[in-house]
Amino acid sequence: MYCCTECFSVEEIKEFIKDNNEVGDCDYCGSKSVIVADASDVGQFIMDGVDRAYEDPANQVGYCSAEGGYNIKPDDLYEIIVCTEEIFSDKIDDPTKFIDESVPDEIMHYVQRDPYGPPRGDSNTIYHWEKFCKTVKTNRRYTAFSSEVEPDYDFFQPSKFMKSLVSTLANTNFNFLEQGTKIYRARIIKHDKEYKHEDLTSPPPRIASNNRMSPTGISLFNGALEPETCINELRPSVGEDVVVGEFEANETLTVLDFSIKTQEAISIFSEDYSYNYERWISFIRDFVADISRPIRPMDQEIDYVPTQAFTEFIRLWDFKELMYHTENKPFYINGIQFNSSLRDGGKNVVLFRGPEISLPSICTGSLVPQKKIDPWLSFKGSRTYEVTKVVVKAEEK
Repeated sequence: MYCCTECFSVEEIKEFIKDNNEVGDCDYCGSKSVIVADASDVGQFIMDGVDRAYEDPANQVGYCSAEGGYNIKPDDLYEIIVCTEEIFSDKIDDPTKFIDESVPDEIMHYVQRDPYGPPRGDSNTIYHWEKFCKTVKTNRRYTAFSSEVEPDYDFFQPSKFMKSLVSTLANTNFNFLEQGTKIYRARIIKHDKEYKHEDLTSPPPRIASNNRMSPTGISLFNGALEPETCINELRPSVGEDVVVGEFEANETLTVLDFSIKTQEAISIFSEDYSYNYERWISFIRDFVADISRPIRPMDQEIDYVPTQAFTEFIRLWDFKELMYHTENKPFYINGIQFNSSLRDGGKNVVLFRGPEISLPSICTGSLVPQKKIDPWLSFKGSRTYEVTKVVVKAEEK
C-alpha cells in the first residue's frame, strides 16, 4: 500500500515521502502519478513523532477504578493524530483505514509527556510566572523556595515551578564562554577620573546597586561580549566619554543562554523537536523580553524581585543531576547571557561573582602555567570612547 504527499497537511511528513523519490498512484486519496512512499514506513515515521510528545498514561498517571479510570483523561491514537496534530489533508475523508493499516499502535491510550506539567507551547506557563512574581513581591520572599511551606500536590508552587523551569532551561539553553573570551564592562567618566581595574570590575558589595539581576548589596559582574553593547547599555548622552574595560576569561565559563533565538513551535514530526523545550517556549519568549528590558526611571525596586530571585536560584543551585557532561560531579552555572534590547545583535553577560571575579592586568603577559587561577577573569586594560551620536528607535505599541 502506498500513500502520497497529497494525503497530509504536515510539512515534515510530506518531506519524508518526497525523500522516497518514487512516483506512483496513491491507495488512500486516489491521486495519480504523484510522489509516493510505502504506507507502513510513513506510519512508523508518524508514530516516532507521537512518541516524542506522548506516552502511556500507566507510566505516570494515577488510576482509580472506583472513579472510572485514570486521573487524567487519556486520548487514543486517532484523537491525537487526527484531532490534536491534524496531520491529514482534506483529500482524506476518513483516515481510519490508513491508521488501522499503517500506524503501529502498541498501546491503547496516550497522555502528553510529563502529564502534570503545562501543555507544550501553551501560555499557561506565563500565568505561572505571573503567579510566581506576585508571590515573591507581595506574599513571601525569603522563604519562596522552601518546599516545607508548600503543599506537596501543588506542582506550581514557587520551588517546584522554578526547579521544573530551570532544569528545562539548563538542558536546552546553555552555552560555553571558552577560555580567552573577551568580556567588556563600561562606565561613564565623571570629573576626569582615572578608571582602574577596581573601578571597572564588579563593584564592592557596599556600593552594588539594585538592578534586574541582583538586589542592593549583592555584587555581580554585568558586562557584554562587545564594547559597543556596553556603551549602549549605559545610555550615555552626546558629548560624554565612556571608559570600557576589557576582561578575558581565565577558564571556560558555562552560562544559561537566553540569547538563543526563541523560534516558533517545532512540529513533533521533526527530529529537532524537544518536548521539554517546546512546553516552555511561550514562557521563554516573554521571560527573555522581561530580563532584556532596560532599567527605567519609573521602575520600583520591587519590580526586580522576580528576576532577582530567578538569578539567585540559578546562582546557588547544583546542576550535577541535570547536565549530562558533569559525570555526577558538582556543577554550577557561572552566569546568564541574553540579547541587548539597546543594540541589535549585542549580547549581555551577567557573571555570578563580585570583585573577586577578576585579576588586575599582569604586565609579564601570560598567567602562571599549570596553576589553577581562582578568579574567572583577568583585566586586560581599558579604552576611552567619546559619544558623538545617540540613535533613538521608537516602536508603536
